Amino acid sequence: MSEGQFLKPGEALRDLRALEALDERPDISQRDLAARLGIAVGLTNACLRKMARKGWIKIKRVNSRNITYHLTPAGFSEKARLSVEFAGTTIDFYRRAKDTVSKTLAKLEAVGARRIVVLGATDLAEIIAVCAGAYEVKILAVVESDIEGDGRAIFGMTPIPRSEIPADFDALVVAETEGYQDRQAFVQKLAGTRLVAWPLESRIQAQEEVFE
Repeated sequence: MSEGQFLKPGEALRDLRALEALDERPDISQRDLAARLGIAVGLTNACLRKMARKGWIKIKRVNSRNITYHLTPAGFSEKARLSVEFAGTTIDFYRRAKDTVSKTLAKLEAVGARRIVVLGATDLAEIIAVCAGAYEVKILAVVESDIEGDGRAIFGMTPIPRSEIPADFDALVVAETEGYQDRQAFVQKLAGTRLVAWPLESRIQAQEEVFE
């Protein structure tokens, strides 16, 4: 892993969030759970089946339409273990993310890219919004991601669909943290001829050029 590059934990963190959601609301629907986790319903179903196989949850059919999910003793133990693990990991993520986001925004400012659009209503998007105040950059919009994000408002900005991206932005800043490495072609198409910034790698890209 190169300097400034890191990944936010993916599957394990999703397991923790799912276990927390099921503990709070055993009768939650798969659609609601998917929205809470920021993933597709199909992936949510696979996640639930995996947790059942591991013995973390018991799935009970209440009637022909309703299902409930109950944590087992093993499930409560796993939730506690993951909570302790990510208490330290989350702090480290925010510290490192703030550093790489700041470097990325400084580079955008230096090349005159002052009007930015953020892709993904994620934790990273919130860090970008916080750090942006220290630089001569303005977030015009937060765009909905089709793979990650929970639709929350980011500093008062409600995520908009890709079809409503403003035309006058200078750079697209990718706030996705899961699977973003495989998104370069998609993101470049979305940005068109504009710059693309990858905060997790502290770099910006224009066509075939990369500014490290």
